[in-house]
Amino acid sequence: MKMLLNHIIFCSLISLYSISYGQDLFVISSSNTLYKLNQSDSLTFVKQIGSSSSFSFTDIAIGDSGKFYGINNHRELHQIDTNTGSMILLKKFLNPSSYFTSLVADDNDNLYFIDNPTNKLYKYNVSSSHLDSVYNSSFSTPGDMTFYKGKIIFQSMNDRILAYDITSNKISSILCPVGKGIWGISSIVYNCDSIKLYATDMYSDMYEIKLDSNLLRKTNFKTNILRYGIYGMASTTERYALECRGNIDTVYCPPTGGGSGGGHTGFFENESENFLHIFPNPIYRGQNFSFKANSTIQNIRMISITGKELKISFTENSINLPSQISKGIYFVSFYSDNKVVTKKVIVQ
Repeated sequence: MKMLLNHIIFCSLISLYSISYGQDLFVISSSNTLYKLNQSDSLTFVKQIGSSSSFSFTDIAIGDSGKFYGINNHRELHQIDTNTGSMILLKKFLNPSSYFTSLVADDNDNLYFIDNPTNKLYKYNVSSSHLDSVYNSSFSTPGDMTFYKGKIIFQSMNDRILAYDITSNKISSILCPVGKGIWGISSIVYNCDSIKLYATDMYSDMYEIKLDSNLLRKTNFKTNILRYGIYGMASTTERYALECRGNIDTVYCPPTGGGSGGGHTGFFENESENFLHIFPNPIYRGQNFSFKANSTIQNIRMISITGKELKISFTENSINLPSQISKGIYFVSFYSDNKVVTKKVIVQ
C-alpha cells in the first residue's frame, strides 16, 4: 500500500511540474553566471553566483523544492541561493588530484557526481552529510550527467553516451560517437512516457539527443549572449526521470578511425575506459601535465575552447605546454593504436 501511495504521489507531482516547470532548463557559464532557457530558445540572466574569478562551477543540479547545487574546480560542493547569488559550502574534497565536472540531484536530497581521476561515482546526502561510493570503476566524463528512464546518463571520454543502471550495477553504450564533445546534458520530464534529453557541446550549441536514430539534432538555441561557454546544465524535472524506469536499447559502437590523429575512435563494448590519467588538474600556468597510460601513446593533441590547436611536445609521461598559454579549459586527446581518449583540463 505504501509503495502504491508513493507511486500515486509521484505521478501527481509529474503532472503538476510538467505544466509549470516542463521548460525550466538552466545553464551556468564559465564565469559562474546562471541563465534560464526560454521557450523562444534564448537565455534570460538569473544571477551571478559568487566570485567569477576565484573558481569556476563545472556543473549545477536542481534538487527537491527547487534547491540549486553546484560543484566547482576547487573540489567544493555548494548549495546556491539563486536570489542572492550566495553559497553554502556542503563539502570540501581534500584529494588534490580529484576533479569533478558532473552533478545531478535526485528527489531524496542525494547528489551524484563523478571523480574523474579515480573513475568513481559518488553519492552525497545533503541532509545527513554522508558520502557513499556507488561505483568504483569505468566512471569518467568530460562533462555532465543526468537521469533518464531510471538510469544515470553521461558521456564517456571516448565520445559515447553511456547509461548506468543503479539496480543492476551495469554500464552500457546507448549512443555511438557523433563527433561532439558533450559538456552539458539534462533531461526534461513532461511525464514518464515523454522525456527529452538535451546536450550542449564545447561551443555552447544545444542538441536534442535522439537515441532511436543515434544522432544529435541541433536546436535553435541562441548562444550569442554568452561571452564564455556553458559549463553545466540542469532542469527542474530531471530528478523525476530516476523514477521513470524503462528499457534503453544498448548499441554496439565499432572503431571509426585511425589512432594517429585522424579522427575519433570508439572502444569495444567490453573494454575498460580506465586506461589513462592526467594530473594535476587543474594546473597553473608555468606547470606541465603528467600522465599515466596503460598502452603506448603515439600522438597527443591539445585544443582550446575556441577550437584552436596548441603547439605542444610530449615525452613518455609528460606534456610540455607553451609558456604563454592562456587560462581556460582545453581538450587533450591521447591516441594509442586504434583508440583515442579525450580529457578536459583546466589551466588557471
